Amino acid sequence: MSTVLVAGASGTAGGAIARYLASLGAFAVHGTRSPRSNGTLPVQAGIEPQTADLTDTEAVDGLFNAVKPDVVVSAVMGRGPDGAANERAMAENLIAAAKRSKVSVFVYISVFRAETETGIEHFDVKHGIEKRLRASGVPSVIIRPATFMDSLFSSWFLKSVLDQDMLVSPFAPGTRISYVHTDDIANLVAATLDDRARWGQTYTIGGPQALTIADIQDRLGRHLDKPLGYRRISLPDVRSMRGEPMARMVEHFNTHDFVVPANDLPPSLDLKLTRFDDLLAREVENGSRT
Repeated sequence: MSTVLVAGASGTAGGAIARYLASLGAFAVHGTRSPRSNGTLPVQAGIEPQTADLTDTEAVDGLFNAVKPDVVVSAVMGRGPDGAANERAMAENLIAAAKRSKVSVFVYISVFRAETETGIEHFDVKHGIEKRLRASGVPSVIIRPATFMDSLFSSWFLKSVLDQDMLVSPFAPGTRISYVHTDDIANLVAATLDDRARWGQTYTIGGPQALTIADIQDRLGRHLDKPLGYRRISLPDVRSMRGEPMARMVEHFNTHDFVVPANDLPPSLDLKLTRFDDLLAREVENGSRT
């Protein structure tokens, strides 16, 4: 049984990956969270919780000595005013420790369009990490997902819908985004671990359809059988609440969309991508209980 270290397992993608790998029964999964994180690790049989400051080299070395992973999956993301620097430090420490430990493969969860020079920290830091990983000589797989569909069913997104009949978003009504569910990303991660021929590859994954905020507003309204209003969060408000990097990313999406033209997946992988409508009833019901 392979031992997998999922770095960033308290996050949306990392948590989904840890849960899915543990459910397969073929992996001993260790999930990490930062001691400063507000996130929680998945509570599930087969997942061993680990707390470590991944920006600290000694802490990462201690983590690797304790876990002795065969596989590393990194889904870490920096947050706060120094988010990009922290994300870079975490990734560099993980890559260095993986090289010293001679892990079999390192799977990095990057982002769609990471290779483009946007000047946006969220993309640029991940492209730098991709290059660092490839140059390290550690066998690797890079996965570039679009925006997580899970965010459309989060409590903060649904609260105004359920309480005020109002959809609130920083995105323009016509901005198109290929929302992808993290369960599909987890499935892709598992598929790359199963086949060494897929190591060394870069895969891009978006959802089965690009949706606009207007599309989501319409679908939610029809499901709830009532008209929904729409209120757009202004860029100054985004900047005030989430900082300049987030404001620049929102502006980029509103200007360029975020549509994956065609998924670049292993040809032999039969992956049925999750559709927004498939989850609508279940997730809205869950949201109404929170």
